[in-house]
Amino acid sequence: MSKKQKKIKLMLLILVAILLTGFKGPSEVKIYVNGKLIKSDQPPIIKSSRTFVPVRVIAEDIGANVEYNREDKTVNIERDDASIHIAIGEDMVWFSDEIKAGPIPIDAPAFIKNNRTYIPLRAISELFYIDVNWDAKKRAVYIDEKPVPVGLLTVDDAGDELIKKLGEKKVLDKDAYVVEVSEEEVEYHGRKSIGFWITLRKDNPFDEELTELVGHYFINETGTMVLKYDVVNDTFERIY
Repeated sequence: MSKKQKKIKLMLLILVAILLTGFKGPSEVKIYVNGKLIKSDQPPIIKSSRTFVPVRVIAEDIGANVEYNREDKTVNIERDDASIHIAIGEDMVWFSDEIKAGPIPIDAPAFIKNNRTYIPLRAISELFYIDVNWDAKKRAVYIDEKPVPVGLLTVDDAGDELIKKLGEKKVLDKDAYVVEVSEEEVEYHGRKSIGFWITLRKDNPFDEELTELVGHYFINETGTMVLKYDVVNDTFERIY
């Protein structure tokens, strides 16, 4: 028997072994809203390294009303005083409430599959002000509504709150400390937010008279959003 024939035989044996033991593909992605597993006739979809979720299931489960217009392929979502308009195939959505209105970019266009409108998981967090997390090992999406803020942050406590949030996300340099806090208004994804510009530094391990910049951050006045400023690209990255 030639080497080529032996190789083919070995591959066939491996294939038979897989078929006999039963090959199982990846399990279905599950959705949890406020700790409760919700049922959906269409599961989330992983596409181009992004997780997409059926918007109607999520929206209705957090108390929003959803209407789909077949003629122009758009979705309208109403929740409290907020209105969201999604156009299929567009990477922008229109958001409006009692304070502001305008377009908001999302990281991938909405699409329709099996008569369900899907939008990126990250957009759920941006549009509904809720925490969204993806557990790759459990193949599960966790969506939790953020608690209503009891009070607004001030210059005196914004730095402590930032340190707390960075610690929760496990992105805090243990040696970092607050050196400057000032009131600030920034624009992120087409929306303006009022809050505080905070600079963190740490001591230089080789020279006690020198300090090193850890980073510049923005935290909104309700403590529900933390952005890290990228000095090189003059952009913000949301980390909370």
